[in-house]
Amino acid sequence: MFRHAHHDDNPPYAFFDRHAGRMRGILVDLLDVLADHGDFTIDHEGYPLARAQNLVSAGVADIFCMPVSARRSTYVHFIPTPIVTTMRDDIYFAAANPNAGALAAIGSIKDLYRFKTVSLIGDDRADAVWRGHPERTLVSEFETMVNMMVFGHADFVLADPVVMDFKLREMRLATQVRSLSGSHIAQAQPVSIRLGLRKSFPDAPAIVEHLDRDIRKHITPSLYRQVIARYGPRTLRSSKT
Repeated sequence: MFRHAHHDDNPPYAFFDRHAGRMRGILVDLLDVLADHGDFTIDHEGYPLARAQNLVSAGVADIFCMPVSARRSTYVHFIPTPIVTTMRDDIYFAAANPNAGALAAIGSIKDLYRFKTVSLIGDDRADAVWRGHPERTLVSEFETMVNMMVFGHADFVLADPVVMDFKLREMRLATQVRSLSGSHIAQAQPVSIRLGLRKSFPDAPAIVEHLDRDIRKHITPSLYRQVIARYGPRTLRSSKT
C-alpha cells in the first residue's frame, strides 16, 4: 500500500469533499486506475500543501503528485511520465480593487512588484516567481488566498485557472473577480504534475520504472478525457495528447 499525501485544497486535481468525507479529484481517480491494474492500493489523504510535502520528506507518507522542483527532487524519485499537464497561470484580482485599472494595464512581471500578492506555503513555483517581492503574504489554504484578494488584503493572485475557476464557483465569488493572462511571466507557463515516490521507500528505483510503464499503458487519452469531464467545463491537457 502507498500512503498518498495530497494537497487537500487543489480542486479539481485533488480536494477534500466535505459531503463525501473523502479525497476526490482528477489525480485521485487516475491513481485509482493505476492501483486497479496493479498489485497495490493507495490510501488517499489530504493536507495543506507544505505539510503534504513534509510528510513525504519525513517518510510518514510515501507518494505525492507535484510539479518537479529541485527541492522536492532531493527526497523523491519523480516518475518520468506526467499524470497531468496544467494550464498556464493567470493573474486574478478583485473587480472592486482600487488598483484594478493599474493591474489590468501591467506589461511585465516587474510591474506586479508594486502590488501586494499572496501565495501558498510550500509552492516552489510561486517562490521562484516572487523571489524578492516586497509585499508577499504566505498562507496555508487556497481559500484564504481568494478571500484576501476579494476583500482587499492582497491585490492579486497568480493561479492555475482550472483551480481558481473551481474555487470561485464553489465560493460564489466568480462575479467579483477579474483575470488577465500570465503569458508574460515565464514561470507561469504550463507545468507537468508527476507522481513522486520517496527515495527511502524499499526498492524505489524499480517501483518508479514499473509505475512509469503503468502510467503510459493505462492512463490513455480517452480515460483522461472521461475523468476530466467529471469535474467541470475547463479542458486540461493530457501528457499523451
